[in-house]
Amino acid sequence: RVHGETSPKVGEGPDSSIRTLAHFFFSPMSTTRLAVAALALLALAALSTGQPGPLTNIPALIEAQGFPCETHTTTTADGFELVMFRVPYGRSGSRKADAGPAPVVFLQHGLVDAASTWFVNLANESLGFILADAGYDVWAGNTRDNGQSWNAGANCSYTNACFWASSWDQYAAYDLPAMLSYVLEETGVETLAYVGHSQGTMIAFAHFSSPSPLAERISVFAALAPVARVGHVTVPFLSEIADIPASIVYDLLGDKAFDLAPGTLEKLLPVVCKTLPTVCLDVVCEVAGCAQSNLNTSRFNLLFEYYPSPTSVQNMVHFSQGVHTDAFQMYDFGSAAANEAHYNQATPPLYDPTQFSLKVGLFSGSLDKLADPTDVAWLASQLPPESVVFQRQYPIGHGGFVWGLEAADTVYADVLALLAAHA
Repeated sequence: RVHGETSPKVGEGPDSSIRTLAHFFFSPMSTTRLAVAALALLALAALSTGQPGPLTNIPALIEAQGFPCETHTTTTADGFELVMFRVPYGRSGSRKADAGPAPVVFLQHGLVDAASTWFVNLANESLGFILADAGYDVWAGNTRDNGQSWNAGANCSYTNACFWASSWDQYAAYDLPAMLSYVLEETGVETLAYVGHSQGTMIAFAHFSSPSPLAERISVFAALAPVARVGHVTVPFLSEIADIPASIVYDLLGDKAFDLAPGTLEKLLPVVCKTLPTVCLDVVCEVAGCAQSNLNTSRFNLLFEYYPSPTSVQNMVHFSQGVHTDAFQMYDFGSAAANEAHYNQATPPLYDPTQFSLKVGLFSGSLDKLADPTDVAWLASQLPPESVVFQRQYPIGHGGFVWGLEAADTVYADVLALLAAHA
């Protein structure tokens, strides 16, 4: 959906939920309870949309700022179609033929997010645009179940549980190598730089902690809000469901989409925001990890046309397992027998960041509730010392790394310097 278009109606049920939500906000309660209640009602409302994607028009978002955009697709080894968006050059025009190929950078979004996250602010505020204007050939990926593609082969419709039987394990094992391999082949470059945010860092730490033929093709990895262990997470919903048995979570949410679809926030939040705008922003920032003072309020409505994106319930359960166990490990299928069937061992295998094979810069936030500083410190202590070529903590939260106004002058300046040093 192109930004600015009217949101589709989602039926009568969500309207009653809106009234309930608005009434709910008048009762005194903690910000965490507000966020959890809002998420629950948003999920209920989103379930009634049932629309195949793409859920949003990311090329329109990019082109509206005066940048070119190409759409590319590739297919994973297990049959899922993935959509990527390419911004081959910036506003100054295409690269001269005799200058050789532009350096390539690949951007990977975080949890319940999409490629749009790199372009939702203005051209001088969004990392995707800043990199393109700096001369990079910019590619932005999407995971298999975030609403940009609904194709997984003839035998697996998006309406079936098989489409959603994935978590960040599969993003790391299948999606990431499929996208990186495609970009390397399409551009013909020897190496590319990788920038991840949140879950986008997690899948890289997972994939490259085992031998991978792609390791020598990645010049450097900029990890924004780096995630591996998540035992100290205080993000509402993730922390709340961590102590709930997975079977109950599946009973409540089903085994398919955790569908906080774009446009749902657009429909529900204005009701609350008109009455209690400060509370509205508190809820948004409690969930997404941002500070009101660090947001471009003129882009607020646009941001929530594109965020959040769907993911699988299994992925949310996997994250909550990490909160509960404080371990960087594969998905737990719930019993020794089930784990034996999948892994040939009774417990989920651990990822081993001591074997990580890339040069990495760690860009963390002192106010981050998902990539908590304690968990980031553990990750840094586990990575081979020669791998960590940059490490800095910034006074921002989780969402500030992709949406924050301060990021352009602080975080992104350091990202550009890191990429230039290791091109």
